[in-house]
Amino acid sequence: MALALVIWMSRRLNPLLESFFSQRIHTVGIQSFQIVRAESIWIVLRAALSALRILAILAAAFAYLDFVLSRFPWTREFANRLGEIVLRPSKIMGHGLIGYIPTWSFSSSWRSSSASYCA
Repeated sequence: MALALVIWMSRRLNPLLESFFSQRIHTVGIQSFQIVRAESIWIVLRAALSALRILAILAAAFAYLDFVLSRFPWTREFANRLGEIVLRPSKIMGHGLIGYIPTWSFSSSWRSSSASYCA
């Protein structure tokens, strides 16, 4: 039911959001030089909306699976560990990404400072 509701709402909201944002999204530029075209901004916005829709569908499927598995005694233990099973890989990837950010910022600042010495 929730899955159908998410899909139905996304199909109803897409045209509304498109008409709302199409009037407000314009090309970003300095004088006559275009930095970001309006079509590129709209593509990114559509991708973000699609990602949100997929996350909502996955969350509804997870809640349904957790509910159904917790109803039976022989699958109740699996339902209790389902959150850990699903979210642990995301947590590990998130920690890895956060740990990589200082390395990335150091390497990019090193490249910009070394470029100024070479010039």
